[in-house]
Order: sequence, then C-alpha cells, then structure tokens
Amino acid sequence: MNRDDASIIAGIRGTAEERDAALAFFFRQHRSLRAQVIAYVAKSGGTEHDGEDVFQDAVVLFDRRIRKGAFKEESSLSTYFFSIAKFHWIGQHRRRKIMEELPDRRDEKGDVGPELDYIFEERKQIFYSALEQIGKKCKEVLGFYMLDYKMEEIAQITGRGSAAMAQKDAYKCRMKLRAYLLQRPQLLSALGVQLPDNPDLLTE
Repeated sequence: MNRDDASIIAGIRGTAEERDAALAFFFRQHRSLRAQVIAYVAKSGGTEHDGEDVFQDAVVLFDRRIRKGAFKEESSLSTYFFSIAKFHWIGQHRRRKIMEELPDRRDEKGDVGPELDYIFEERKQIFYSALEQIGKKCKEVLGFYMLDYKMEEIAQITGRGSAAMAQKDAYKCRMKLRAYLLQRPQLLSALGVQLPDNPDLLTE
C-alpha cells in the first residue's frame, strides 16, 4: 500500500474533519473514478443516472468499510472503491432482473390475477421479515447468497477474510434461519413451504 493510501485510511478513521479532508483528497487524486463507474454501469445494463446513483452509494459504502476495517490492503484504494461500485451495481441489476422475471415464474400459463399477486407479495414479505429476525449480518450474507453471488464476491463485499469464511458464515446463517422457521410452523404454513432435510437447499 502506498503512502497516500495509508494516510487516507488514517484520515477516514479519524475525526469528522479528518475524514472529510481525506475523502476529498482521495477523490481529487482519482477524478476519473466517477466516469469509470458511470461507464461500467452503462455498459452493464444501466443508464448514466444509474451510474451516478451507484457512484454516490459507493462513496458511502467505501467510507463505512474503511472505518470498519473491512479493507484488507490487498489492492489500491482506487481499485477497492471501483470493486465496491461494481458489486453494488451487480447486486442492484440482479434484483431488478429477478423482479422483472417474477410474474412469468409465478404463472407461466397466463396473466397473474390480483389474488395470486397478493399472496406472492405477502409470502415475500414474510420471508424477508424472517431474515430480519436472524440478524443483520445473516440477512446480508443470505441476501447475496440468494442472488447467486460467488463466495469470493461475498467475502470481498462484506469484509470477510476469505471465500471459506464467507461459506462457513453462509452455512451458519442457513442453519439459523432453518431453526427460526422450524420454531414457527405458522410461518412455514403461510410461506407454503416444507423445509428440506438438507439445509443447503434452504435458500435455493
């Protein structure tokens, strides 16, 4: 890690004034990052407006992860920032595609009636409420897991040390979700599902 990156990290982890100065210095040094992020999003199914939003979100995530110590100093800060923006957009784009495809998955024979649409939305809310109850970290890991992120990606995004650690945490979280649902048969009934014997299938 170069001296400038080290001083930027120290500043971001310092006082509010030091953090603001460090971030301003970082983005002065890397003025092209905004354009790079916008160009990547535009080439990856988004718009210029999407790219601007992703850049702004990445600034917040970058600041938060540096302060939490998630940056492992295995790359430059500019590379790390771009990877945050990249994976943030990949997650957003995947969620959009899933939502666009859901009507076809719900009823391949024709239009979805309002009753079926309501039931689907209700079940989705129940499931996400269950994720809320097992903790913020598990919700985050399983959220990326269900979006088919690779363990290497999950490890990098969430600040875990390795893909093996992310996989271990994902398994623990699936078990935790399974236990939570087994203790609440009314939720299983509302979801209209039967838990598999193999917990690896729980969130597939």
